[in-house]
Amino acid sequence: MRWPAHGTATRLAAKHATKIRKAFKSALDGEEIAASFAQTHPAGGSVSPSLARDWAQIHINAAKKPLIEALTPLYADGYVLGETAATYVYAHLIGFKKSPTAQEMARASVVDWQTWTPGNKAAAALLKPKNGLQSLLDSRALTIDGILSTKLDRIGTILSQALEVGVAPSQVSILVDQVINDPERAMVIAQTEMSRAVSVASRELYQDSNVEQVEWLVAEGCADCQENADASPIGIDEEFPSGDTEPPAHPNCMCSLAPYIVSDNTDNIDLSVQPDLIKFVPSKLEVKRALSRLKILPNPPDNVEDIDIDKLVEVPWQSIDPITVDPNIWDRAELALVNFPDLTASDSWLRRKKLKAHIEAMGQAVTSYRAFGLVVQRGEQQIIIDGHHRLTAMWLLGMQQAPVWLVKE
Repeated sequence: MRWPAHGTATRLAAKHATKIRKAFKSALDGEEIAASFAQTHPAGGSVSPSLARDWAQIHINAAKKPLIEALTPLYADGYVLGETAATYVYAHLIGFKKSPTAQEMARASVVDWQTWTPGNKAAAALLKPKNGLQSLLDSRALTIDGILSTKLDRIGTILSQALEVGVAPSQVSILVDQVINDPERAMVIAQTEMSRAVSVASRELYQDSNVEQVEWLVAEGCADCQENADASPIGIDEEFPSGDTEPPAHPNCMCSLAPYIVSDNTDNIDLSVQPDLIKFVPSKLEVKRALSRLKILPNPPDNVEDIDIDKLVEVPWQSIDPITVDPNIWDRAELALVNFPDLTASDSWLRRKKLKAHIEAMGQAVTSYRAFGLVVQRGEQQIIIDGHHRLTAMWLLGMQQAPVWLVKE
């Protein structure tokens, strides 16, 4: 299984890394640090890196408030992302059971991870933090202590090296500022804490969903965590070999925590590209508008199979004659987003009554494999094989894209 939100987490972390760099610049003054060190360590002398680091830990007073304030929105964004991704993973897995309930399928969110943002949900989460988010917020000061300790050690090492080679105090401040404003270190911090927030939210959601076992999904290039993955699955209240109940296990760890659910159809599931199911549960006003649009859709030009022509509508896409496909085509289909203007229909007319039913019941399909339409891509054409009524209903509801089961030939 692949965790769907790795790219999203990295994108959000990069945004917060910039804020962390600004916070460090407010928390530490390179010029002041260099001047203070020069007063007790005059030029021409020497001090071991160990002693210089001790000096830094004792004599450099960092302002913690800007750093704590930088962690607050990061944790909120990460927590909302973790809830969203974990909800989708859990619901998608249980949706592959033979008989998922409507409530189970309703939990499946389909998210376009390339553009997803926490939006107002992060601010709302901070107004009344859940247990996991509250624990992250409560631990900010302790987390900052650890981050600052590492930063001060690096500053102490630079001070020792500068003194040994005789760097002038004015130049020492530049070297210290480079450590303070290190973009790579800011990104490591942002990714580590983003991973922590995502994992805390994921684990909390699994617990609330009565998941009994979890597994550690190793991020690409994170060989240090392979032992945790090899030990999976474990009980949700147990610890992995690293001593952690969820990622991260070390700085810059971007591994993920997934629910372990036994099913015959959950092998090799790729959850990386999915739209948000909330978009497919329209409001009453949207339904009313869609039904009004349905009323003015034109009838087919000719009578079809002796059916009252007023009961039929033309498809909104260019249509072709039905094509022949492999009966087992569903087995090769993968979820994907398609743009409505790119579609080609293999039916030329649809039933108004069936369209009306789809519009009114949108988002309530409970059949795991056939909840979405089936589209075959042949060259540049994306041909609808199954789901004309459902896709047309979504188009009438004003959607620009739709999730489908896509087979590329």
